[in-house]
Amino acid sequence: MAYARVSTSGQQDNLRDQIKFIQTYANAKEIILDQAQPDWGKPDFKSKKAPRQRKIAFGQSAGC
Repeated sequence: MAYARVSTSGQQDNLRDQIKFIQTYANAKEIILDQAQPDWGKPDFKSKKAPRQRKIAFGQSAGC
C-alpha cells in the first residue's frame, strides 16, 4: 500500500505527484502495490479528543 498526504485539498496536484512518484519507485524496485491511499488535511490535535486520538494512532490503549 502506498500512502501520500498533503495539508489541504488545494494541493491535489502535489498529492497526485506523490502517488505517481511512489508508483514509479515501486515499479523500479519491483514492488507490487495493491493500493494507493491519498489523504489531505491536518490532524486536529487541539481538540479534547486529541490525547485519545494520539494513543490510538500509536497503537496504545485509549483507556490509558
